[in-house]
Amino acid sequence: MADRAVEEIELCARRLSEELPALKKLKLSLCLELRGRGDVQHFTVALPELAVKRTYSSDAHLTVSLRREEFNELSGKGLRDWHDAYNRGRVAVSGQEPLLKLLGEVIRRREARRRAQGP
Repeated sequence: MADRAVEEIELCARRLSEELPALKKLKLSLCLELRGRGDVQHFTVALPELAVKRTYSSDAHLTVSLRREEFNELSGKGLRDWHDAYNRGRVAVSGQEPLLKLLGEVIRRREARRRAQGP
């Protein structure tokens, strides 16, 4: 199960970094917290080299927290779906305030470009 989860996380991270090329310029460590029935699984995701480990990282720049079922649903989807889940309160992101602002701005600009280009 853990190996499958790591593969899913890597695939998801690749997909999102393709949609947000600005992330490829940042050296970033994320703690992904997946809450399940009675347990919590922690994964560390390092960018831009994309290394995923099943471990808790106390020095991560950002923590992304969501239910395991929500991750399973979102893992095959793109930025628009992740952003929608965040806006609905299904995905929580915490961490260093300047980095949160930067990430928010990168996402806003990407979505503005997408709207300007059309469907």
